[in-house]
Amino acid sequence: MKCRIRHSTAVCVMCALGWNTVAAEEQDARTAQIVGLGATTCRQFTAAAAADPQVRRDYLAWAQGFMSGIILSRPPGVDVGLDLNPPTFGLMAQLRFLEDHCARNETVDFSAAVQDALWNYFLGPPSHFEECGVTPEQVERAYQKTVSAIDQERKNGKLKPWKK
Repeated sequence: MKCRIRHSTAVCVMCALGWNTVAAEEQDARTAQIVGLGATTCRQFTAAAAADPQVRRDYLAWAQGFMSGIILSRPPGVDVGLDLNPPTFGLMAQLRFLEDHCARNETVDFSAAVQDALWNYFLGPPSHFEECGVTPEQVERAYQKTVSAIDQERKNGKLKPWKK
């Protein structure tokens, strides 16, 4: 059992380190691949929109295309029925939503603002649990079960401290 616990701990540590590496690589890749208006900062968006209100339309068009691209890149059936222009949150409301978000987050890339503000508005904040196909409740139950098993083994004298 000791080997299994050590192995499980090692696997968990490797997964956590690997997840951080993958997340960092994805962040670098995402930033490097964004082009056009989405590559500007929120500060640049705000300044451009103030100087020429017609530019707002260009940024909104870019945002709609970006979100459409995200939808097209996802597996079939994931976003069934998702409407990027619902009657309750039309394009002008989305634009104002983005402007407000950018006013509070000037240093963020416009593409990140679209993803954080609009995309999360439509779908809710992302969940790492959903990406793995489990619910937070399932993770919590598994954690409690594992902790209980470890406590029981400790009480029964089956667990011994690691040698340093």
